[in-house]
Amino acid sequence: MTALLSLVLLVFIAYLGSIFFQKVKISKPWIKCLACTGSLYLLLGYLIGPNLFNVFNKEISQQLNVLYALVLGWIGFLIGLQANVKSIKRFQKEYFRFATINIIIALVISFIALYQSFHLLDRFFNETEIFILAIAGAVTSPIMIAVISREYKLSGRVSYLLQFAAAFDNMLGIILVGLVMSYTNDISFLNIYNPGVLIIFVSIIIGTIASYLFCLLSRDMKTDQEIFLLVLGLLLFIVGIAFYLKQSLLFISFVFGFGIANLPVNAKKIYLSIQQVERPLYILLLIFVGANLKFESKEYWFYLAVFMAVNLFAKMISGYFANFSMSQNSRIHKTIGMANLSMGGLSLAIILDFHLTNVSGYSQLLLFILAVSLVINDIISFKYLEKKIVQSEIKV
Repeated sequence: MTALLSLVLLVFIAYLGSIFFQKVKISKPWIKCLACTGSLYLLLGYLIGPNLFNVFNKEISQQLNVLYALVLGWIGFLIGLQANVKSIKRFQKEYFRFATINIIIALVISFIALYQSFHLLDRFFNETEIFILAIAGAVTSPIMIAVISREYKLSGRVSYLLQFAAAFDNMLGIILVGLVMSYTNDISFLNIYNPGVLIIFVSIIIGTIASYLFCLLSRDMKTDQEIFLLVLGLLLFIVGIAFYLKQSLLFISFVFGFGIANLPVNAKKIYLSIQQVERPLYILLLIFVGANLKFESKEYWFYLAVFMAVNLFAKMISGYFANFSMSQNSRIHKTIGMANLSMGGLSLAIILDFHLTNVSGYSQLLLFILAVSLVINDIISFKYLEKKIVQSEIKV
């Protein structure tokens, strides 16, 4: 199959899948939450990939890297587009304290524990790979919490707090990925020892320029289609630069979206007009990850178990201290870290971002760890949310 036919097939599957979940009514919430993990599309990608049916082979996968770079750019852009500083400042200080402690402690514990564990097991991941894995494990899926809230019609303080914390650590996670990938950058055309500081500033400048260009060019645009094409064109431009600089695709596109969100334009209207492509692009991401999954040895399952144990421990500790940081009347439950186990699409996007721009010897293993643990953790997170959070808010 040619790259063009593969692209047509993938786009068809993505839109068919997005329509299916919009139209088909699923009676049981846990099935809907499981569908949100994307496990079916991960499996589909694995089936049509080079491991089994080879419809989506390695050569085609490489030819379509630009498409998946654009998918990552769109994810970063949409998250940045929701980061309006004035709107964020309206939240209580306790929300910021909870969210910050929640991700920072999880990240620090995960990095230290993974570093020590992998080196004791004679698997020499470098610091960058471990840091990227720790960031991907530390972020939380806002989709899981949103689905739970919608299905059970929750509108209480706890669900708002968890959704804020998930959105906050998604933004912080992208920023950290950008900093890490810039700091460890070794692009050869810059004849300096560590070009990281320069690259991070170049990324911010390019993303900001793209934001101003959007504001300038979109003034006379009246249709959603025109806005969509303008965003697409600018994203292609900055993603191409990110590829050349070996910079995080998520970060530079996040800066682009963040700039628009804080400039004098109707960012909410822009988001609503283009968000319909979010689900199909997420499905494309899942299929690509599934096609690139490899089980090169039985050790993969062992390292998966190590990561999941470390991630659970880190989330439980961070959740405990985040909950303890709240005032007595605002505390939720000491095991609230279980709610933060769900990782979602951004976790996969972080690993794929690193995989596309800085392919390392262990990037395949990182993809395997995140893809499998994402499904398992989302199920655990859902069960906890259903048992603890839903019941507590319904009682209130």
